[in-house]
Amino acid sequence: MPSVIMVLSGVLQSWGTTTIGHARSTMSYPTKSAILGLVANAMGRDRSDDISDLAGMSYGVRVDSVGKIQRDYHTVSIITQPTKGDRVNRITERYYLADAEFVVALYSDSGALVNSVAQALRKPKRALFLGRKSCPPNKPIFHSVVADDVRGALSGFPMPKTDESTISLFRDPIDEDEGYLSDVVMDNPVTFDSAARRYSPRGVFHERINVEQETNPVPRVHSNPAMTFAMSVAEGEK
Repeated sequence: MPSVIMVLSGVLQSWGTTTIGHARSTMSYPTKSAILGLVANAMGRDRSDDISDLAGMSYGVRVDSVGKIQRDYHTVSIITQPTKGDRVNRITERYYLADAEFVVALYSDSGALVNSVAQALRKPKRALFLGRKSCPPNKPIFHSVVADDVRGALSGFPMPKTDESTISLFRDPIDEDEGYLSDVVMDNPVTFDSAARRYSPRGVFHERINVEQETNPVPRVHSNPAMTFAMSVAEGEK
């Protein structure tokens, strides 16, 4: 069965889980909800459209370059009383990943769905961005369609040039992963409708795969996946 492969590369990326508040953090790799939102955008779907077909796809991401955390400091002037022109200044902080690169795979039993996703990514109906509109990709996002599941697609994809012997792979769990679940996140979108946006929980399995490709690479299971938020990183640097 097929998987569509995407390469996410750009000067800046931001994969946040919160969209309100003065601090907008980023995760250390793309969320499933963000990637499905990117795909839905490429397909020209509206926020209120049904996305159950996309939400049913299996997801995985390989971290080829972790990048570096960057903080963008803002002051925002908010009009509190339009008739009087009263304003209040708010400080906001936005966090980004600089020079990161990820390889993403989406798998479905439906070849027609995979082909529809691939076609949309080849010729997107709207502009695509890496988490925020200020983060355009620096290369085409669509790469290829391969006849493999998520793990096979990401393990078989050409490895990056790195001094590390292994790199991280985060993916939806499969049957043989039972008992080794790394985390559970509210990251599977039910609807993107602004008036009723909802997410369901999904399990995340984290493993390290060998940079030197093997026929059957042995996974290393980690109980603490690299899901570090930028605020946590910044706090640790103080």
